[in-house]
Amino acid sequence: MTPFERFERKFGGYAIPRLHQIILSGQIFTYIGMEIAPGSFDHWYLVPRLALAGDYWRWITFLILPPITNVVFFILHVMAFNFICGTLEQTWGVLRFNIYILAGWFATVAAAAFYPDMHASNWFLDASTFLAFATLYPDVRFMLYFVIPVQARWLALLTWVGLSWTFVQGGPSQKATVLATIANYLLFFGSTALRRFNQRAKHMQAQAAARAEAWKPLHECVACGVTDKSDPTMEFRYCSKCEGSACYCEVHIQNHEHLTQAENLGA
Repeated sequence: MTPFERFERKFGGYAIPRLHQIILSGQIFTYIGMEIAPGSFDHWYLVPRLALAGDYWRWITFLILPPITNVVFFILHVMAFNFICGTLEQTWGVLRFNIYILAGWFATVAAAAFYPDMHASNWFLDASTFLAFATLYPDVRFMLYFVIPVQARWLALLTWVGLSWTFVQGGPSQKATVLATIANYLLFFGSTALRRFNQRAKHMQAQAAARAEAWKPLHECVACGVTDKSDPTMEFRYCSKCEGSACYCEVHIQNHEHLTQAENLGA
């Protein structure tokens, strides 16, 4: 039994089934409330300075604020998030999925604490869960704009590009947000990704070595240096009178000074 299996047996009963649906229910509730009374949930956003000053609920309530205000895209968000998280929970089990969400929340809160006036986002829920899903199920197709079928692997690649661009171009708070967004992903997949990267690097090195070997000439004239690669039409012969049977092209096979063993080794 692995350490996690022992941990799961001991604490699995405390895990919350369908945690993502609880979060989505809260987001739907707040979305409707914000449409009816704009600004009524502003005190639920995570602003660390205010949370530390006494608005302690902000550490939690930011999770159930809608990440998107457009009604069409919000509906798409609800459908996609429910499908992705439901699949992850079925794949991992309830406890492991809870830990994944909790790790992302903790990383976001920890990063936000360094920037007291920053409005922390719950975008990590969408980004990190999707990256996990795309890693496990890269061939699943999503209908982009209900029309274009795109595999999860390519959408994940776009997500990584966007995160990388934000990290490179953004300020310190944006860099912290990106790191918080991928913290739980790295916790779960970091070792696997590193192993795959090393395997890919070794494979590329082997391919490069094979290509270099394929381009290595079989014959090279010791007199002029022409090879069967530089001139495929050239014919080559080996001189039996030279020490070591030196190779010559058809131009020099009949016109050369025979090499002694010392000269041949030097060449």
